[in-house]
Amino acid sequence: MDIKSYSSDEITGLLREHGINATSQRLEIARAMFSRGGHFSAEDVFTLVNDHEPHVSKATVYNT
Repeated sequence: MDIKSYSSDEITGLLREHGINATSQRLEIARAMFSRGGHFSAEDVFTLVNDHEPHVSKATVYNT
């Protein structure tokens, strides 16, 4: 599987194309998910996004 590295501008464009407001938390979640292939649970995404310091709540991950 070929994993592409997306810039913040590209991620913002992808979110907006799908009618999703590109908040900083959503950009972090998308960046974490696009950086790896496969399927993620919400817990996996929460751990990836908050690996170094917590800044995205579990509720935000679930809602996104």
